[in-house]
Amino acid sequence: MAAFRAGRPGITTREVARQVELELTARGLVFLWAFTAAGPGMLRAPSTVRWEEGQVLHIDAGGEDKDYLADICRMGCLGEPSALARELHAACLEVQDLVRREIRPGLPGNELLRLGQAAVAALPFGAYGRFVAHGIGMVSHEEPHIDPANPRPLEPGMVLSVETEFRHPEVGHVKIEDAVVVTPAGCEGLGDLGREWQIIGG
Repeated sequence: MAAFRAGRPGITTREVARQVELELTARGLVFLWAFTAAGPGMLRAPSTVRWEEGQVLHIDAGGEDKDYLADICRMGCLGEPSALARELHAACLEVQDLVRREIRPGLPGNELLRLGQAAVAALPFGAYGRFVAHGIGMVSHEEPHIDPANPRPLEPGMVLSVETEFRHPEVGHVKIEDAVVVTPAGCEGLGDLGREWQIIGG
């Protein structure tokens, strides 16, 4: 959120990634990565691409604290997002929340994946969408492996990264990624701040 607030028209996605690094290290964390995608382009590697007025930007960042990883993606816009951008973002949250309501001990990993993929496919712009989930802990992708061939049930204490994204040619790469821990009664979000639009200026 602090990196979004440091944004301005014409800032490069490389500069945004550098700001993420500065914000993480200032808080005593280890910076690992920052993928940044601005405007209708789909390039996520930090580059000379510029974030301009009216464009969306996603920041997908990873950091480490005491050997444990965090991985999160949030959305911002310079000025007000377009109606279509708002629809895509709302769809991300809708799928995320639907899946998170179903996460509980005993749910097979492949069923979790099926639920998310079906929710994306049912949307009017489902052809542009994707849902994935993976375990995260001391490495960025660890058990439980969430894939169609793995029926391993979820267990309390497992931490999952849950991601919904839409790559729309008119808007760009709209994505929300949350981390949740499986609890005895369901799941709990770890770091749910900033899921709403981060609107800069305008």
